[in-house]
Amino acid sequence: MKRPQLEPGDLDPLGDLSIEEASIHFGISVDKLTSWGRQELSINQEQRIDPFALCNLISERHLADSPLLRRRWRMYMRWFEPFVLGLPEERKIIWDRYHRAYIPISGSEIKWWLPAVHEDSRQTLHYDRLENCTLENPHPLWHHAEVLETKGDVCVSGQAQVSVQTVHATTFEGRDELSAVYELANDFLEHYRYGYRRHRRDENGFLISTLKPGSCLDAAISFSQLCIDHGLSATLVGGIIAHDVVANPHFWVEVETDRGPMPVDITLPAIARMLNYDWQAWLTAYVGGCDARRITLSKGSSHIPGFGLSDSGLCTGELLVTDHLGHTRDGWPCLDWVCGECSGTFTHELIKKACPS
Repeated sequence: MKRPQLEPGDLDPLGDLSIEEASIHFGISVDKLTSWGRQELSINQEQRIDPFALCNLISERHLADSPLLRRRWRMYMRWFEPFVLGLPEERKIIWDRYHRAYIPISGSEIKWWLPAVHEDSRQTLHYDRLENCTLENPHPLWHHAEVLETKGDVCVSGQAQVSVQTVHATTFEGRDELSAVYELANDFLEHYRYGYRRHRRDENGFLISTLKPGSCLDAAISFSQLCIDHGLSATLVGGIIAHDVVANPHFWVEVETDRGPMPVDITLPAIARMLNYDWQAWLTAYVGGCDARRITLSKGSSHIPGFGLSDSGLCTGELLVTDHLGHTRDGWPCLDWVCGECSGTFTHELIKKACPS
């Protein structure tokens, strides 16, 4: 039976905004926001605005009105431009990890499973430690934390060190899978529109997904299923973009080939299209390629003890909150400000530079 979900409520760090708060947050005048109208702004009965929906609206239709958001998007995309140009890069990254949940009730017990840093041919793990956590044995892909008698902003922190290198699509040149996946990705982008949103699960515990707008998690889940439907073996990959300014969770796909897993990121080409970049160049780079700006946390649906299979496939971690009456709730939405509340600060050592200093 599906456990009831626990919403963060007033503790939500990115809750709905008043029009005055939205004006400050996005650097747009109240008069300009008001001129867009109630329907375009999606103002609710409490006269407040969903910041995710507003960010999507500005990014798609009104970016010229928000120099602040325009600069943020340009800065974000600039990190990946050397990779899109085909330049190699290898980084040794120290990640000071922070994971937060927002618990609006007094809980007698919190059980929290957090993804450990993954190791593969692209990524070498040096160490990964979280305070007051153990690696769940025999499930080494998950850190396990238990917290007693708590309410509010709950944080687990630690540090990881990992070396990451780029993988370019040239690795898979001549493989039938590369051209097949590229065609699927190109067709997929006809129906997918990138956007931030709040994620929720249905009564069976599965993610309620959308593609207009859809998050990187939506895109990765839907695209991996599309690959499977066309006879390709595909796996959901979850990680984090390693940069102090955003440190945002991110999702992509790996498709199995005879040369090993082939990475595919649908989201960055979709963002490039939204910003009127040469999105086809980004698609060419990210079908078969993966940059050194991201850390892989987990792959596929590694089962977490105590959770159903539908709960354990999102690569973001899981949270159970049991109150003083013994009622247990699924705290996943409390982790979900985009698709898993994790952040950090990063120290980068460039082992191989993408371009001259």
